[in-house]
Amino acid sequence: MSKNTKRRVAKTSKKLDGDDDLKLEFDENYLTSGANASPFATWLGGELRSRISFNIENKDVRKEVWEKLWLEMKAHWKIENDKPKKIMIRRAKKNCTNFRSFLTRNFVYTGLDPFTKFPFLDKSKWQGFKEYRLSEEFKIWYKSGFVKLKEIDDTIMGVMPPSANKPALN
Repeated sequence: MSKNTKRRVAKTSKKLDGDDDLKLEFDENYLTSGANASPFATWLGGELRSRISFNIENKDVRKEVWEKLWLEMKAHWKIENDKPKKIMIRRAKKNCTNFRSFLTRNFVYTGLDPFTKFPFLDKSKWQGFKEYRLSEEFKIWYKSGFVKLKEIDDTIMGVMPPSANKPALN
């Protein structure tokens, strides 16, 4: 057993040797596929958790951070062109959102301590994250997102959203 018993951000455990091992394959929608799709997902999650603090919303992350991540992703995984860039950055942002949601559901709402499972989290930022996620401001923002999504779904299905029934202001 190693001397280090404290859990850290996961990195790929599979040893990837040689030039071809780190090459990503993409399907027609520029989503990862093939043998390295899973190791890439693990690598991406680890990179995001080590670079972007859990308490920062995606909209507050500087564009340069996403650009730098893309360039490192492209070099590390031997991505030959920029065609998958938009999809990969969108995937990274979704990964960050999902992690914050996971923390909220499993630790903020339950009152459990996240540091046992995720000791790399910054303890000094946890209380602020927790307070924001329990605030009325967050609840209103959260609910408004679902209303917008429902309106989009209703519009796609041919149902007029409630806002379409409001009289026009002249």
